[in-house]
Amino acid sequence: MSDELIEAAVEVAREVPQALLERFEREVARNSAVPRLVGPAGERLCALGERWAATHPDGLAGLALALRVGAKVAAAERARQRVDLVWTGPHGERFGLLRIEESLLDIIDAVERRLLLVTFAAYEVDDVRKALARAAERGVDVTVITEHAKDQGGQVAFDPLPSLFGSELLDKFEAFYWPAETRPAVDGRCGTLHAKTLVGDDDELLVSSANFTGNALALNMELGVRVRGGPLPRRVREHFEELMTGGVLRKVG
Repeated sequence: MSDELIEAAVEVAREVPQALLERFEREVARNSAVPRLVGPAGERLCALGERWAATHPDGLAGLALALRVGAKVAAAERARQRVDLVWTGPHGERFGLLRIEESLLDIIDAVERRLLLVTFAAYEVDDVRKALARAAERGVDVTVITEHAKDQGGQVAFDPLPSLFGSELLDKFEAFYWPAETRPAVDGRCGTLHAKTLVGDDDELLVSSANFTGNALALNMELGVRVRGGPLPRRVREHFEELMTGGVLRKVG
């Protein structure tokens, strides 16, 4: 049994509706064959069943049971996940929202193993730079992805890395950028690295409209979400790592 097939089964258990998995299990028990299910999720489930049956013709019932158990585990994992809104801007009296800057610093100061930081722009963020320095002192593996300066093929006025880290920290982190040759282009316009996110230890995820700038973290109206627990932090980190290993993102230097 290949790791690829197992991973495909894990993804189906996570993402296909529970009712469809139960129907698949009933049909397999009745006919000992891969059923015919309609719709994108049903077709995906049946395609996995065909692949499984090709190498394990007597194991369809075991696959069906494993998928249903996996779905239950995934549902319990999602239930443990906590999602909060985060905000920069005027204070509201009715709803108390977490501050983006506070959440950002919380995640950086709590991280123990690895940190992924993605931003379009970064400057005038002394508190963030100091928190990153503390993370470096703890031995945290920090990866940063930023937009490049215009004179380097990007869309920002100047390189964000020195502002974000300071010269004393630049050699302590891995930095990546999106090269012009891997960006989509239409009518002379090319894509921009405009995502802003932070992932800490695969446990915490911050996604917001705010760049890592003084204005975005103190003056603007900005909104986002902070996710604690569940599968999303790891999946975001793995997505960006795939872009790095696939050459879509390139290491600086």
